[in-house]
Amino acid sequence: MIDFGPKRQEQECVEKATSCKKKTRRGRPEKKPDYCKEKMIGDLIAKAVELYREPYDDRDVRAKDAPKIIEVAEAMNITQIKVRKMLITAEYYSSDLSRQVQKLHEQGCTIPQIMEKTGLITIVAENIHDRCGNPQQF
Repeated sequence: MIDFGPKRQEQECVEKATSCKKKTRRGRPEKKPDYCKEKMIGDLIAKAVELYREPYDDRDVRAKDAPKIIEVAEAMNITQIKVRKMLITAEYYSSDLSRQVQKLHEQGCTIPQIMEKTGLITIVAENIHDRCGNPQQF
């Protein structure tokens, strides 16, 4: 086997308490050397929280002048579902269904079990389960 020399060292991207390690490849240079997926997601979540202004809990009354998810989605130029997902991830949005899925996830239920117990369709159950962290495969 041909020895091509030592491997390049990993680059680190650290900012705002998020970090990611990016492995450099041999050959051509990186197209986006400063790109850090975790930082980009963290920035998007922070922007959604900033635009939404106050936490949502369906058990509490929200101010009438508080922005709606659709307004935040239009301001960020993304879908309402993505905004809601980011707010739930940031623990800034809580509904009866999200609390129920979180509880089932903490009990160790799989996606099919969560679907059966909540009556959700597959894609919705997977998306909500992903928000809770550590998605399980079928």
